[in-house]
Amino acid sequence: MLIPEYSSDSEDQDASLNTSGPVSSFAINAAPTVIETSNNRDLISRSESNFKELSHNVPIDKMHKPLYGPANPYLTRNQESQKNTITGYVERENVSNAVFNQEFNSYGKRKTQFGESEGEPADPSTLRELRKEIKKSRKAAGDPSILEGENTYRGPWAKYDDKSQLSPSSEELEDVEEIVEYTNEDQEKADKEDATVSATPIYEEKPEVKEYSTFHKDSLYDYQNRTYLHVPTDAGLSLTGTPGEQVCYLPKKHIHTWKGHTKGISCLRFLPTSGHLLLSGSLDSEVKIWDVYHDRSLLRTFHGHSKPIRDLSFNQSGSSFLSASFDKTIKLWDTETGKCQQRFATGKQAHCVRFQVDPERPYEFLAGMSDKKILQFDTRAPDSVQSYSHHLGAVNSITYLENGKRFVTTSDDSSMRFWEYGTPIPIKYVADIGMHSMPRVALRPNGKALACQSLDNCIYVYSAVEKYRQNKKKSFRGFNCSGYSLEVGFSPDGRFVYSGDSSGNACFWDWKTCKLLSKLPAHNGPLQSMAFHPQETSKVATSSILDGVIKYWD
Repeated sequence: MLIPEYSSDSEDQDASLNTSGPVSSFAINAAPTVIETSNNRDLISRSESNFKELSHNVPIDKMHKPLYGPANPYLTRNQESQKNTITGYVERENVSNAVFNQEFNSYGKRKTQFGESEGEPADPSTLRELRKEIKKSRKAAGDPSILEGENTYRGPWAKYDDKSQLSPSSEELEDVEEIVEYTNEDQEKADKEDATVSATPIYEEKPEVKEYSTFHKDSLYDYQNRTYLHVPTDAGLSLTGTPGEQVCYLPKKHIHTWKGHTKGISCLRFLPTSGHLLLSGSLDSEVKIWDVYHDRSLLRTFHGHSKPIRDLSFNQSGSSFLSASFDKTIKLWDTETGKCQQRFATGKQAHCVRFQVDPERPYEFLAGMSDKKILQFDTRAPDSVQSYSHHLGAVNSITYLENGKRFVTTSDDSSMRFWEYGTPIPIKYVADIGMHSMPRVALRPNGKALACQSLDNCIYVYSAVEKYRQNKKKSFRGFNCSGYSLEVGFSPDGRFVYSGDSSGNACFWDWKTCKLLSKLPAHNGPLQSMAFHPQETSKVATSSILDGVIKYWD
């Protein structure tokens, strides 16, 4: 029934208007909304848009009737998708039995799995027991830090040992073919490959290597019964002074080459304070010690690792040193006799090792591991005595602050964490969405600043005291280190910052102006390690991971 003010004649009159010329614009006026009252059932016109009150309770079937009048073509899709039920909008969809049973498998469609007749709900206790059995049959997720071998990371892709519980029934085989992306033949082939892989382990650890050393001189003692650890007095300068008292300059020429390693060299370390001995670790799994003065010959070779050397660290006096290798072991060596004093094996690879610099803790050291932990060791005990585990990635560097009372670590998780030594809770956490991983960190000789080599081809500076904030006014650029963990450090007097380059250049910057002063073309491959002599004014040792030579510059 239409209201008196509305008739179909009015539509004919409106349609007959302006038929002679083109229509420039038009408007569509929807029919007025009508409401049926409960008393007289009359239709009352409502054209006011601000009418929001009802004088009676309208039945639910009346409230969900379709709107009167012509359809509005300007309604959006969301406006058209109004509720068609009390709880929302429902659409019909055709779902196969296999998909339905996979998503809503609480009823008796899968009789072989739940033990219920078709159409009857399964017992909740039976479902819980079945879920527990299926969960037990699934393989372990594994360790995210292990890529191959035992306990390899599988994550959400871990398979089930017993797949019979997950196979569909005979009634669902036709529906399964519609949704499964691989055929039975492909699955059988994949199962055979998995069985072959599981039967043949990918990674096999080699047996322990016997530790020994080879002395390359005629006699260990000189005419005064002194070994090569004795600081020479005929070097032309005093080697017993405090490093940094001399004024340093930039090296300009190549003066010597040490040869003896068969593969690339990963790290170089001068003997603390005097610097008359040079320690080198190579990818050929050997550690060698060289004479810096006199004939500059090879003194001793340390054998005991089965894989390349990752890092080296002298103790405070230089009488012993640590070697960390890719064979997941850390070994303590006597510098003078070449004897292996202690071995530490945690089952994880150590990326860096650092002896304590605090004179009150000469037997302790820290190791940054591949399993995101920093382990604290005492050389008098075989196992670790403390663990620091807050990083989310492998630990790459450890640097002591405030004379060993605190230390800072960097990780693959692109963050820095500052720690109180002995307390396994970080006191400062530095991370930003724009930060890159910083695999190398060096402390300035005065102990007030940190130089952090970032993988975005830049060296950033952080404060090493108080609030440990970044000094945004200082950054060193002009080299390429992306993808490599190249050495970074300071000259003994702190005037210069040096770092290796992926092109084999030795780069030097001025600390005050951050200007790139020199680029020495030292090696043909990435310059992995550099070391400034602690007593000389301009002598630097460099090495690369592609050649097995050590070059000495002045």
